[in-house]
Amino acid sequence: MTTRTHRPFRAALAGVLVAAASGALLLAGAAPASAAGQVSVAIEGHPEVTNQVDSTYLTTLRLNGSGFQGIKNGYGGIYVAFGTVAGTWQPSKGGATGVNYSYVPDDESNPTGYLDFVAFEGSSTGYAANGGTVDSATGTWSATLKVPGSTFQALDRNGAARTVDCARVQCGIITIGAHGVSNANNESFTPVSVQNLYGTGGTLAGGTRPATGQTQADTTEAGRASSPSAAATPGASASARATTAPSAPATASATAIPTATPTAVAAAAGGDAGGIDPSVLRIVLGGLAALVVAVAALVVFAIVHARRVARRTEESGSTGGSRTATPVNN
Repeated sequence: MTTRTHRPFRAALAGVLVAAASGALLLAGAAPASAAGQVSVAIEGHPEVTNQVDSTYLTTLRLNGSGFQGIKNGYGGIYVAFGTVAGTWQPSKGGATGVNYSYVPDDESNPTGYLDFVAFEGSSTGYAANGGTVDSATGTWSATLKVPGSTFQALDRNGAARTVDCARVQCGIITIGAHGVSNANNESFTPVSVQNLYGTGGTLAGGTRPATGQTQADTTEAGRASSPSAAATPGASASARATTAPSAPATASATAIPTATPTAVAAAAGGDAGGIDPSVLRIVLGGLAALVVAVAALVVFAIVHARRVARRTEESGSTGGSRTATPVNN
């Protein structure tokens, strides 16, 4: 009897373990594997010079990301920018553009390399990716990014501009979820130092100097309407740009950063748009599936156990009845 009493509990335990294992498999298959994203930073064409930008001249960086979460056919991807962060800056933790982090803006409709969009493989917005795609299996990506120098004009969510001086605050490479979809797995900050690379005595002084620190166009609607020349094109004269960047050497040609679309870029990077992280949704669905499996296993056990109990009761009754009816011979 003791053995029979323990069998139902063992069966129940086995059912729960099977359900838990099924749920674990569902969870494992639901969300792509990922670790903390990391970015390696080097000067394009000079891999030996790492985590540095020039204080005056335009610097083109080669960035290689690893450990990021690539969601195949997922919406959006990763924004990669140069800027500064403060405190709890991550969008997934409530960080906001212009408050907890600021970056060099770019023209969203015609990006020129100051803000990269690295898309998920198969993303519906992949056509706009100027930084390639993140590999879904390995979580890696590679892109180039332009940095205008030690100072730049950053925009807040309302399009108001403020000057950021990387000689006074720590700047670096920022990665966040693109298109307003916050993803903690893809949020990172890699510090970069400001150095004399191309100037006299600099690390790369012997080569051809790139353009001087970039000027940024007037970010106000009134400024754009009254001063169209402020949004200088690559062919604009150095004398016209000297009014906004007096510190730039007169002998070098400067290229202005195109005017960003303040509301579109800031809102997208800041996470204003609503949306559920696809990985979170898959985890939730996986958990629900595991729960359904567990409940089904318990229901099956209950039915089988009830039938066994009924059968034993019937057998016991039949045996008892036959013993009572047996005549006793004197």
